[in-house]
Amino acid sequence: MRSRIARLLAIVAIGTHLMLPGLAAAEVPATKTSADFQDLQGIDAALKTKIDALLSKGVFEGVSDDSFGIDENATRAQFAKVLTLIYGVKVDDSVTTSSFADVRADDAANGWAIKYIEAAKKAGLIDGKSDTTFDPGANTTLGEFATAIVKGLGVKPDMTGTPWYADAVKQAIDKKVLPEDTDGAKLATRSDLVIGSYGGQQVYEKIASSSSPSPSPSASPNVTPSPSPTATPKPTVAPTPTPTASPSTPPPSYDPTPTPTPTAAAPSANPPGGTVAVGTQVSLATSTVGATIHYTIDGSTPTVSSAVYYNYTPLVLTQTTTVKAIATKLGMIDSPVMSETYTIADTTAPSFAATYPMAGTTQTANSKTVQVLVQADEAGTAYYVVVADNAPAPSELQVMAGHGSDDLPALASGNDTIVANVEKSFVTAALPAHNTAYDVYVVVKDTAGNASSPAKVDVATPIQALTVTGLVYANNALKVTFNMPVDETTAETAANYSLSLMLNMMAPPHTPTTATLLSSGTEVELDVGGWYETLMSGETIVLSVTGVEDTDHNVIQLGYNNVQYPLPVG
Repeated sequence: MRSRIARLLAIVAIGTHLMLPGLAAAEVPATKTSADFQDLQGIDAALKTKIDALLSKGVFEGVSDDSFGIDENATRAQFAKVLTLIYGVKVDDSVTTSSFADVRADDAANGWAIKYIEAAKKAGLIDGKSDTTFDPGANTTLGEFATAIVKGLGVKPDMTGTPWYADAVKQAIDKKVLPEDTDGAKLATRSDLVIGSYGGQQVYEKIASSSSPSPSPSASPNVTPSPSPTATPKPTVAPTPTPTASPSTPPPSYDPTPTPTPTAAAPSANPPGGTVAVGTQVSLATSTVGATIHYTIDGSTPTVSSAVYYNYTPLVLTQTTTVKAIATKLGMIDSPVMSETYTIADTTAPSFAATYPMAGTTQTANSKTVQVLVQADEAGTAYYVVVADNAPAPSELQVMAGHGSDDLPALASGNDTIVANVEKSFVTAALPAHNTAYDVYVVVKDTAGNASSPAKVDVATPIQALTVTGLVYANNALKVTFNMPVDETTAETAANYSLSLMLNMMAPPHTPTTATLLSSGTEVELDVGGWYETLMSGETIVLSVTGVEDTDHNVIQLGYNNVQYPLPVG
């Protein structure tokens, strides 16, 4: 009981000038709605609802016939008027002079506000800039606004902190009158004035309705009986007086047990949070009849200033979103916050970047390998298989399994993770043949499990280059072995062979006397005479071959590892 009386006294402490807003709202008859103002046509529906409510009570007017001035800064004169009307402060229309020297009736811009400024000052809602100045045309800050708003709710803010308005802003946010991100240092716009005054009026009405005390039982009235008439013809006899009824004893007085203020039921969402498809529509509802649902989709905590949910306009999800909502109703405590997070399911397969996948650079001759380059717009895993040229295309599942279209292991396969929009290189294992065309099929699967269709890349293994694969000494001759048949003319040109010693590179090279192609077509015998016999044990012969051609007349190339072939002596 004490807490309820204290809350009531806090409201009454503003002064005997306060009335319920419904009694004071007739100050300015509502003649317009938001539809009459051009600058309100594209605003948020929730804000438009608040404006219409305040216009209907005469709290606000437009700055012109067709402009509300929604984005204009609010002046202190406008602020004073709004305060008196939302909190039902009694305004004396006969007041034509102000206690502030700079508030004058002949001021065309602000003279109209004298009665509101004086009423707000008298009610303790607002102060001047000094004892003698009010500065009615100056812009008001959100800190000044918050201070006056909470005073009207019976709260005495602590103004000793830094900045001085910090506690007032916190109190206004805690009471859900102002949004959580309110910066008291910023200038208040008329839009801020609408949001704060609407929220302040709602809280004020809740406090006023819940704090009205219940009347105590009245005592029964005293009962006094009428005197009995005296008989005229008989001698006067003192009548026996009829006893006077004692006053009824009133029932004992007591403090009634306060009825707890009910809480609105938290909203529910349909469907509930989880993984959903893009375009999913979410509807909100509360079991509290007549409650208003306020919601946010930016992760912030909803207040009475947040957007209003309308049953006929579901929320359409296009990206991962957290929906938070509360239910509010006059005379009830705001509901707990509902929070549901929706993750948009990824149902889109990765796409290859332009020109990808593609064949890379030609690999080293005789390697029988190929390079494939892959790049896609999503991270995930890239898979490839190598199949015979013009073989039937495998499916994405077959590629990811390393199989060809026949469900047998492909000629070569592999996979590795890739980063979105970053090129990835794959070099295959050795394939069956040199200088042969093959088909490579590539699939990319993202982290959500969506796989691309197989993409084909035409590749070919490098040529088989002519190389020396052996060098032995037998029967006073050196025998050179090549990896493929060689052209007889170039193979039997002795000048195409040069012999030197690894440990004595300064010695002049030795050229064979003759070179003879043997019947195998891949072996050449070099007649070095007695040169080999002069070598010391431990020496290493280095053979360099130039000018020799294969049967297709491709000349052996310098730089291959086995063009210079070492042969230890001993």
